[in-house]
Amino acid sequence: MAEALAMMHWIAGIDANDVEFVLATYNDNDGGRINNVLGRHSMWMLDFDLCRNMTMGENGVAKAVKAF
Repeated sequence: MAEALAMMHWIAGIDANDVEFVLATYNDNDGGRINNVLGRHSMWMLDFDLCRNMTMGENGVAKAVKAF
């Protein structure tokens, strides 16, 4: 989640306001082997409707902090 937020902030230049993270089952045919407590899973990021552009200066950082 931290990597996704960092990419939203510093690569895409968006504040990531109100995004949602969802864990979902992994979509493959491996015969049902479980690798850990959660089993195989993937993470989805949803709900970008409140995201806004942000600058890379102090004001942008303050905006990202407020959005978080």
